[in-house]
Amino acid sequence: MAIRVAVNLASAADRFRGGTGTFVDGLLDSLASLGAAIDVAIVASPAASTLGVWRRPGTSWRHEVCTDPAATSFGFASLGDDAAVAALVRRLGIDVWFTPHTLPAPPVLPCATVGAILDVQHEDLPELYAPRERARRALVYETIARTSTRVMTLSAFSRERIAARYAVDPRRLDVVPLAPPRWTRQPHAAEATTSPQRPYVLYPATTWRHKNHVTLIDAMARVRAGGLDVGLVLTGLEGEAHPHVMAHVAAHGLAPCVTWFGHVDEDRLRALYDGAAVVAVPSRYEGFGLPVLEALTRGVPVVASTAASLPDVAGEAAILVPPLDAAAWAEALVRVLTDERLADGLRAAGALRAQAFGPAAASAKLRDSLLRAAAEGPRSTMSPRHCGPDRSFAACCRYFLQAPAAGTLEVRGSVPGAGNWTMTFEATPIDGPTTRDVRDGRGPFVATWTIPTAPASLRLDVQTGGRADVSALVLRLIDGTVLDLLPSTEVGGPEETLDESLARAVVRLNALADARGLRRVALYGAGSHSRLLIARLAGGPCTVAGVIDDAPAADRFEDLPLVPPARWASLGADALVLSSRGAEPQLAARAAAWLPAGVPLVRLHT
Repeated sequence: MAIRVAVNLASAADRFRGGTGTFVDGLLDSLASLGAAIDVAIVASPAASTLGVWRRPGTSWRHEVCTDPAATSFGFASLGDDAAVAALVRRLGIDVWFTPHTLPAPPVLPCATVGAILDVQHEDLPELYAPRERARRALVYETIARTSTRVMTLSAFSRERIAARYAVDPRRLDVVPLAPPRWTRQPHAAEATTSPQRPYVLYPATTWRHKNHVTLIDAMARVRAGGLDVGLVLTGLEGEAHPHVMAHVAAHGLAPCVTWFGHVDEDRLRALYDGAAVVAVPSRYEGFGLPVLEALTRGVPVVASTAASLPDVAGEAAILVPPLDAAAWAEALVRVLTDERLADGLRAAGALRAQAFGPAAASAKLRDSLLRAAAEGPRSTMSPRHCGPDRSFAACCRYFLQAPAAGTLEVRGSVPGAGNWTMTFEATPIDGPTTRDVRDGRGPFVATWTIPTAPASLRLDVQTGGRADVSALVLRLIDGTVLDLLPSTEVGGPEETLDESLARAVVRLNALADARGLRRVALYGAGSHSRLLIARLAGGPCTVAGVIDDAPAADRFEDLPLVPPARWASLGADALVLSSRGAEPQLAARAAAWLPAGVPLVRLHT
């Protein structure tokens, strides 16, 4: 007898691109291939309904429209009133409520629930996320992990990390790997006239920081310096690191041989794979690593990172290299580009490896997960362990923090009455051993820890015998600056105050002055932020030589030279500082066009 599954596509209107979109698209293909075994009802908001992204040839899935999802300050989304959703579940006789996007199910449903967590990068690489975003993700992801009947993920690596981070039984986590997209199974494309003419390395990835484009660019500079005339082709959406990536290309003088295509359609992407000499995937973190599988399926040699799930996908069909070792990357690329026998061996091994990830295997794993959930039924709701927007929590709360400079971490809070508590603190400097301290007590708690070496990653766990609250969590730097590390309680509240932002900027610039000998910097941007930063830097080891503005209206700014970019050299500065709180990406993109190669570009806020 078929089970009835409601697929919650409330967020499909804005979440059908990138890795998550590819995952959901593949799941819908798998559902379509299961035919009568799974009776599907699509539940979507009006905005998502207009897209019709779930439609598959040969299917006649039921389609229900609910109200547009409303997101809270910490990223939860609901399809209107929870009672109305529960009534819909009863009316349709739903056995499993399946949310393939990373969102929790409504708190109480009269059916089994299946959620999806693709990876926990925010937990394993917390330095890539601002404190508020880490807190939001931690709350949402752990809610999914601890309240769903079953949770789908993409790889054995992700299953292990989810189970470890959120203290859930790994037997409740189902690995449903991606299948190669439909376009990868089409015949090889004829040579595209718009493809690069020289042999090229292809890296299809949004320019997020964890995608690690900069190491690949460094490696390409080494490859070309060795005499190989090879290009680099980049595709994908523009992420937060895009200006930095383009500035890195310019700093190495690689602009003539690096082509940025941005987001491309499937036909163009297929042609770029087919024309590539090698596909490089230097990412520092992946829940799966679809470009590796796409390249294996298309018969392109692969050089991939040893990080996270990438070895699980590549197996022995790729050359694996540490993600941050530019020299090793250059060596591996040269080997594949110059040794045709090696390249042919990788192509043959890739074809065999790709067979393990076929559509039939993905469909079977999806079916098994949904059937298991239906058999297990509703799961008793368990409270998430992370601090919520009201700064209160039950049982356990975890924080991942970053210390930009030496100082002291302070935490204050209480458990009602004489409830017990235990706090575990860990500090891991970039170059040094982890220190760990455990304390316990009852009632109110106040604790401080010294952070002698920075930058450092900090972790704080607070476990209690009941409901508790954290009233203060601050990092007091050695210069007296106090950074509030608790998430804002206001919807849309700023990540940090302007005063805190400027304090971090001064700490960072002074550290650069000590580490790299920078003494004179130029600020890019003649606004209020520059005015405040000039005052903060006065008398320090790193002084402001002048200010650059694209269209200066005067010759002086705060009694300093104010010049256009063309007169950068006249300031005699060692580095350029993007002096804007809200326009850093735009300034970085402009600076990439005129800043001389080798001059450090300092971003203060992203």
